[in-house]
Amino acid sequence: MEPGGAPPQGLSPLAYRELKPGEVYVPYVPPAQSPPEVTAWSVGWGMFWTVVFSFSAAFLGLKVGQVMEAAIPIAVLAVGFAVFRRTHLLENVIVQSIGGASGVVVAGAIFTLPALYIVGVGTTWWEMALAASLGAVLGVFFLIPLRRYFVRDQHGKMPFPEATATTEVLVTGESGGQAAVVLVAASFVGAIYNFLAGTVQLWKEEVQFLWTAAGQKLADRYKLIFNFDAEASILGLGYIIGPRNSFVLCAGSFLAWYVLVPAFWYVGRHIDIPVEPGKTPFDQLGPVGRGGIFGLYVQKIAVGAIAMAGVLSIIRSLRIVAGSFIKGVRDVKSGHGAAGAQVERTDRDLPMGAVLAGIVASLVGIYLFFQFFVGISFGHSLGATAASALFAFLFTTVSALAIALVARNPVSGMTLLTIFVTGTLFLPVGLSGPLGMRVTLLIACIVCTALSTSGGFITDLKAGYWLGATPRKQEIWKIPAVLVASLSTAVAIFLIEKTYPGFKEKIAAPQANLMATMTGGIMSGEPPPYFLYAMGVGLTLVLEFLQVGAMTFALGMYLPMELNTPALVGGIIAHYVRRSSADPEVAKKRWDRGTLIASGLIAGGALIGIVGVFLKQFEGDLWLQAWVPRFLKEVRTGELVSIAAFTLLCVWLYGDSKKAA
Repeated sequence: MEPGGAPPQGLSPLAYRELKPGEVYVPYVPPAQSPPEVTAWSVGWGMFWTVVFSFSAAFLGLKVGQVMEAAIPIAVLAVGFAVFRRTHLLENVIVQSIGGASGVVVAGAIFTLPALYIVGVGTTWWEMALAASLGAVLGVFFLIPLRRYFVRDQHGKMPFPEATATTEVLVTGESGGQAAVVLVAASFVGAIYNFLAGTVQLWKEEVQFLWTAAGQKLADRYKLIFNFDAEASILGLGYIIGPRNSFVLCAGSFLAWYVLVPAFWYVGRHIDIPVEPGKTPFDQLGPVGRGGIFGLYVQKIAVGAIAMAGVLSIIRSLRIVAGSFIKGVRDVKSGHGAAGAQVERTDRDLPMGAVLAGIVASLVGIYLFFQFFVGISFGHSLGATAASALFAFLFTTVSALAIALVARNPVSGMTLLTIFVTGTLFLPVGLSGPLGMRVTLLIACIVCTALSTSGGFITDLKAGYWLGATPRKQEIWKIPAVLVASLSTAVAIFLIEKTYPGFKEKIAAPQANLMATMTGGIMSGEPPPYFLYAMGVGLTLVLEFLQVGAMTFALGMYLPMELNTPALVGGIIAHYVRRSSADPEVAKKRWDRGTLIASGLIAGGALIGIVGVFLKQFEGDLWLQAWVPRFLKEVRTGELVSIAAFTLLCVWLYGDSKKAA
C-alpha cells in the first residue's frame, strides 16, 4: 500500500457529469487521505521539465511558428519516469502542474516580446524576464479566487477537454490494467496518424475540395470555402467536448465563413477604395489569412464577441469572486489569514489574505517596473499599471472559460484588443513613437502572459480536483514554476535574437510580427476598428438572449474553421456512443471507454507534435516527405486519401468504444 492508503481503481462515475441533488463527487484520492504530493522528486522533476520545455518551446515556437503543448507530454513523462521510483499519483500531479508552466509562459512571451526587436526598439533579457514574470504571477493570483467557481461549482457543466486528457493519462498510469492498454493503444494510433498526416504528409491534412469545379467556383465567386483539418487529436477533443458544445462551436464558424465573409465581400466589392482596417480594396482580398476578409474584419467581430462574453461571465461569477475577496479582507483584518483549516484538504486554497497580498505586490512590481526600468513618468507608470491590471483581470475569466469549454485560449485576440485600447489611450497623453511602442508591447506581454498562465493553470486545478490533489500546494508551487519558466524563456529569446538579429531571418514568429504591425499602426495614428468590435458585442447580447453558449459560439467565429469542423465529428460520435445501448449502464461504460480513447488521441497527437517540430527544425520532415509517392502529393488524391483515413479513424473510435460491455 502506498503512503496515505491505496486509492480506488478508476475515477468516480460522477467525474464527468453534473451532480444531482444530494450527490457529492469524491476524487480519486479521497480528502481524508494525506499522501505525499510536494517532494524532492516531484519538485525537482517539475522544475527540470520547466527549464527543458521552456527553452525548446521558445526556440521552436519562434523558429517554426508553433508553440509546443507541454502539459500532456509532461504528464506522460511523469508517469513514465515513475518506473525508476514508485511515486504516488499526486506527486505526478505536482510534476505536471509545475512543468506545465513552461508552455503557457512561452506562449505569452513569444507572442509579444520579439515584437520589441521587430519594431526596432529592442530590450534586454532581464526586462523580458521581469515582464513575463509579473504577468505570469498576476495570472496565477487572479485565477485563484475563480477556482471554486470553475472547478467545483461548475462541475460537469464544462467539459475541460485538456484536463480530461491529462487526468486520464495520470490515473491510467496509476491504475494500469486494461485501461492502460486502451490508452496506450489510442495514443499510438493518434501519434502515428498525426505523424503520417502532418509530418510525413502522406496525405493532405487539410481538406478544402478546391480541386472540384463546384468548390473552386464557390471560392472564386462567393468566397465560400470549406476547411477541414483531418487530425486525430482534434477528433478526440470533439468527443470530449460533446455534441452540443462542438455544434455551437461550428455554428460560430459557419456564421463567420458562410455569412459574414461572403457578406463583406458582396458589399465591399462595390467600394473601390480600402476600408479600414484593410489596406487594399475588397476586390483584391481573398477570404483566408490574416490579410484576408476573415482576418481583417470577421475575426475583429469575434474578438468583440469574446470580450463581451467574458464580461458577462465575470458578472455571473462576481458574487463568488467578490465573496472570496471580502473574506480575504476580513481574514486579514481579524488576523486569521490562515482561516479555513477545517475545509477539506481537496478544497483548500491559499488564504485569501495571501492572494490579496500577492495581487498588490504584483501591481506594485508592475508600477516599479515601468517607473524605474522602462523609465516613464509617474503618471504614465500608473496608467500602464492600471491597464495591465484591468485587462489581465477582465480577460482571466475569458481564458479560463475558453479552456474549460473547448481547450482553446484566444490570447492573441485579447492581446490585440489590449494593444488597440492602450495604444489609443496613450497617444493623447504623450506616449508615442518608439517609447510608446515599447510601453504598449510590454503591457501586452504582461497581459498575454497572465492570460496564457491562467488558462493553463485552470486545467491543472481541474485535473487536481478530479484526482484529489491539494489546490493550495498546486497554487504555491505554481509561483516558482512560472518564475523559472519566465527566466528560461527570456534567456532563450535573447539568445535567439543574438543569432538572428531582429528576428528577420529564418524566424517565423507570426504572432509577434502581427503584434508589431498592430502596434506600429496604432502609434502612427491609425484608428482601431471599434465598429467591428461593437458588432461582436451586439452579437453576444443576442446569443445570450437566445440562451446559446456565447463564448463557445464566439470562439468558433475566432478560430479557423479547419480546427472546429473535426471537433463536430468527434461530438457526433460521442452522441451515438451514448445512444449505442438501451441499457444506461452499458452506454455509460462505452462512453467512458470512448473518453479514454479520445484522451489517448489527444496525448498521442501532443507527443508527436513535439517530434514533428524538432524534425522541421532540422529539415528532417523534408527528407521524409521526399519518399512520398508523387501521386499522393496531388491535391485531389491527397484529400481523398485524407478523407478515407479520417473515416477509418472515426469508425475505429466508434467501434472500439462499443467494446465495453
